[in-house]
Amino acid sequence: MAFFRKWGNTWQFRISYVDPITNISKEKSKGGFKTKKEAQLAAHKREKELQNGFEQTGISLKTFLQEWLHEHKKDTIRRNTHDIHESNIRNHINPFFKNIALKDSTPLLYQRFLNSLHAAQYSKKTIEIVHGTMYNALNKAITLRKLKTNPC
Repeated sequence: MAFFRKWGNTWQFRISYVDPITNISKEKSKGGFKTKKEAQLAAHKREKELQNGFEQTGISLKTFLQEWLHEHKKDTIRRNTHDIHESNIRNHINPFFKNIALKDSTPLLYQRFLNSLHAAQYSKKTIEIVHGTMYNALNKAITLRKLKTNPC
C-alpha cells in the first residue's frame, strides 16, 4: 500500500511491503514529483515491480560478477571456461567498471567498455569472449530480477 505526502513543493510516496525471501517488512520511498498524480503513477509502477519480485539492490557489478561466477557457474562449466571467465572479470571488466552499481550499468557505458578494448588493440575474438562473459552474467541478473534489461 502506498502513502503520499507533500514535502515542500514536491510530492513523495512511501510503499510498505514484506520481502518474500527474508519475511522482513521493508519500505521504499521516493520524492521529487511535481504533482500527486505523478507520485501515484510512480508508486503504482514500483508496487507492480515488487509484486513481480523485481527489486534493484545497491550491489556493485564487481560483487555480482563474483557471485555469478562462484555460485552459478562454478560446477556447471568446465574448469578452463571458469578460468577464462575469471580472467575476463579480473583483467578487463573490473578495471574498467571499478565500483559501479549493477543497476547503473547502461548500454552506452558498456559500448564505451567495448570501445576501450578495441582501442587497446585486443583482437576481435578476445573482445567477443569478454563480451560473452559479461552478457551471460547480466542475463543471469535478469533471471534473478536484479536488472530489467541486459545493457549488453
